Amino acid sequence: MKRFFTKWQMAVLAVIAIATAACKHEQLADVLSKETYPAVNVTLPTKLDIGTGTPFTVNAGDVSVPVTIAFSGTTTRAFNINLAASVDTVATLVGAGTLPAGTIAFTSSTAAIPTVVSVPAGVTSYTVNLSVSRSFLELNYGKNIAVVVKATSIDKGNKFVAGKTTSIVYVKSGEVLTAGSVHVISFGATASSATPLNFPAGAVSAIGSTPITAVNYVIGSESITFNIPIKIQGDLGTAFTVDMVSVPDSVTKYITNGVLKNAALYPDSKISISNPKISFPDNSPTAVFSFSTKINTLLALQPAPSVPSDKVQTLAFRLQNPSKFQVATANTIYVTLDCNAYRPYYGTPFLVKGDINAVSSPIYCAYYDFGGEGVAWHDNNTKDGDGAFRAPDYVDVVGDYTPRSVVGWNSNGEWLTYSIYVEKTGTYQMDQYMGSSNSNGRFSIFIDNVAIVSNKTVPQTSTLNYGNQQAIPSTVTLTAGYHIMKMFWDVGSMDVRGTIFTRRS
Repeated sequence: MKRFFTKWQMAVLAVIAIATAACKHEQLADVLSKETYPAVNVTLPTKLDIGTGTPFTVNAGDVSVPVTIAFSGTTTRAFNINLAASVDTVATLVGAGTLPAGTIAFTSSTAAIPTVVSVPAGVTSYTVNLSVSRSFLELNYGKNIAVVVKATSIDKGNKFVAGKTTSIVYVKSGEVLTAGSVHVISFGATASSATPLNFPAGAVSAIGSTPITAVNYVIGSESITFNIPIKIQGDLGTAFTVDMVSVPDSVTKYITNGVLKNAALYPDSKISISNPKISFPDNSPTAVFSFSTKINTLLALQPAPSVPSDKVQTLAFRLQNPSKFQVATANTIYVTLDCNAYRPYYGTPFLVKGDINAVSSPIYCAYYDFGGEGVAWHDNNTKDGDGAFRAPDYVDVVGDYTPRSVVGWNSNGEWLTYSIYVEKTGTYQMDQYMGSSNSNGRFSIFIDNVAIVSNKTVPQTSTLNYGNQQAIPSTVTLTAGYHIMKMFWDVGSMDVRGTIFTRRS
């Protein structure tokens, strides 16, 4: 009986509490219904000229432009305004004379403003930031660009002032950005049709241009890789890409009109581009474009295996489609490849000294030209001797000498070439150092594919082995300049250490 009475009491108390709360809610609602929140009239600035002397902030990826919305009084409660950035009416404004002729519009993706602006209570104005693409400004550097900010709706009884719902934002890119801060992508070594980029740098080009030295190339066992520097002017920032494309028509045009003299188009089919889309990492001022070609492919364009090239192989590349920023106005580079430069073992021809009685340094047989089978050498079988030296060439280098110098196991019809540079025209003693255990061997020497020694016999220098190489002298006439010397085995039966030239007259 006591427990039942307690539950009944609790029920009565609950009913009383609910009734009391309802009464208080009715009293509060009555008070609120009698309180008023004055609305404000909202005004957008008619036009904002953004340039020297006006507020804006240049960031890595955008330019932030403050747009201040004014109210007729202090806001008494928070409310929302809906905004939009419009570019569709810019052309109309230009046509009507509201904006100067030549003004262009931002694209829809390059200007953005918050679509919902939450205005707090207690303010007489409120500023939002219009964000415009810095890249778009840079691409149109020097031009004036516009966008229209529109107020589309407002809540809680506030109203727009008639005719004050749009704001023209007129950005003077030449004042917002300094010329030095504009990102311009260009070749690290500037070149044009008049000054091609010569490989190797410093080579005397048939085009007669001034070589550019900011170049690198790497010669491998079979290929040459060329590296062309690309740079970005302007404040460093986030990563971006730019495309490099080959433009052979430009080479053909300049060959036809005579600007590129003694030049030949090097076809795209003969090169391999490793990175046609060039990536600039974050905060990096430089990147590298690389392409490669087979050495024997390049040298095969010489008139003959032992004749220097008479044409400079030429390519052209263009920068385009940057993911942001802009490419330089002169965005095409012309690249010349001097075929003759990639033959020499040391990168430069062996020097034949021109002074009377001057003895030139030895041209060791193992230091034959680059270029591969059929271009710089010919071998009839697989590699004998030191299999690792200058692999994968089949030339048979004897492993008994350090450093390697001697070539052996030669067979009939095999040959090697050597790039030489003769200082002066004259008569020279040419000593071939060869060793043979018999007198069956014979050899010939060619300069630029013309025989200067023919079918000469190699005397027996040892009865036991080929290691006792002796000088086999010949008297020859050489003309000054760059030449290719070919050593040809008419009958292969000797080890060859190399050649020494001595000027006689």
